[in-house]
Amino acid sequence: MQCRTVHHHFEAYAGNLCSRRQRRAIESHLASCPGCQAAWTQRRQIQEALRSTPVPAVPADFASRVTSAAREQWQITTGSTPSLHAQLWSIWRQMSRPAKVGAGAGLALGILLGAVGGAGMPASPAAAYHGSLATRAEPDPAAAYRFDALTSAPQGSLIAAYLGTNAENQLQEQR
Repeated sequence: MQCRTVHHHFEAYAGNLCSRRQRRAIESHLASCPGCQAAWTQRRQIQEALRSTPVPAVPADFASRVTSAAREQWQITTGSTPSLHAQLWSIWRQMSRPAKVGAGAGLALGILLGAVGGAGMPASPAAAYHGSLATRAEPDPAAAYRFDALTSAPQGSLIAAYLGTNAENQLQEQR
């Protein structure tokens, strides 16, 4: 085996990822080649030094600093700020597949609930009001949203007094 081939297989040899035949050939070459022995020893020493070196802690504001530096670089390079579309697309691309599935499912569920829950309801109180102009009657806010829980208010309560006053006003306006 040539020295260049042995150096090429050092990574696989160190990780015990080469075949038995390759391993024996590398060990045989290392036993007979002082240059490769020195390179292998140096590599092992560097690997051990790296393993024993503690990993530095990441500062708490690291992500925001990198993001702002990237935004500044973008502005310098392009002369503009990234569009909202570009920012959202960047976030979407960084999301994991389960997060994308969850976001899509949440969006679909929201649309479905909005469609089912809002069926038959006026778009706004103004739409209910304009729709009632044809009949020349003022709309009742509870009726506009088909919310009749207040109509069975206890006698003498503030809500019953309001509903009674409002009904009287509507009758007087119709006359």
